[in-house]
Amino acid sequence: MIKEKRKLLIIFILAMFALQCGNNGGSGSSGSSSTKVEKIVFSTNRDGDLEVYTMNSDGSSQTNITNNAASESASCFSSDGSKIVFTSTRDNANSDIFIMNSDGTGATNLNNTNAYPDMNPSFGEVTQ
Repeated sequence: MIKEKRKLLIIFILAMFALQCGNNGGSGSSGSSSTKVEKIVFSTNRDGDLEVYTMNSDGSSQTNITNNAASESASCFSSDGSKIVFTSTRDNANSDIFIMNSDGTGATNLNNTNAYPDMNPSFGEVTQ
């Protein structure tokens, strides 16, 4: 019973964090007019270093999608759920902003600087 309550609390906290992540809720959506969250992206150090994970909105299928020695965090889904933006130290000691496919492939450093760490990227709404 206590484990179930703890699991629900963790899912709730992750969902609340996801709401803070850009305009898309930090999660991939179905694209329908009534947005249904299908996946949640989050960071954790449960495996010894900070990594980006995805999971279903019910907490199942938790998957490490970065899985390397660098510190990676502050992740957000694009509004269509196809891309994830995140910070990583994989190219230098300071965090840079990266983008990758939602399955963890194709990671690309967007700003590659040795300047002070770049943090908390998100996809915003573009208006013209």
